[in-house]
Amino acid sequence: MEVQIELSSRRFAGLKERRRAMAGRTGCGVCGIEQLADIFRPVTPLPFTQTFSLANLDRALSQLRQLQNVGQLTGCTHAAGWISPQGELLGAARTLAAMWR
Repeated sequence: MEVQIELSSRRFAGLKERRRAMAGRTGCGVCGIEQLADIFRPVTPLPFTQTFSLANLDRALSQLRQLQNVGQLTGCTHAAGWISPQGELLGAARTLAAMWR
């Protein structure tokens, strides 16, 4: 599928001001890309430096779900969590708001 849009010079200038100046360095890598084809560029893996037991990961995910009231209602929000290797949820943020313990 291809979508073509024509913008006035004024609107295009406004769009250029609002866009990100660089591609995201963390996360999924989609933020800041200019073209869909850039999603498929090669990615260098990071060194493996942290391990978690599945039980501790499950514990942290359970804590995260309890904080996601919008996600419980809609089933369609996402969140990021900061967890300790022991499975303690240290902080969490979702798209609409941030919550820290």
